Amino acid sequence: MESKQKPRAPRPVAAAGKSKASREPRRSAVSPGEAGRPDRRQDILESAEALFAERGYAAVSVR
Repeated sequence: MESKQKPRAPRPVAAAGKSKASREPRRSAVSPGEAGRPDRRQDILESAEALFAERGYAAVSVR
């Protein structure tokens, strides 16, 4: 004889955009004063050039 079971209720799904990570502002890796340095752009370009030469363009990430 078959036992009749009630169908299970669907599991709740988190609402989009409601995660803890999306509510907190992102923190910058550099301080606000350091970000405004005029030579900051040059530092980034020099680092990128070295990485491109070492690894190639396709293997370099901004992360």
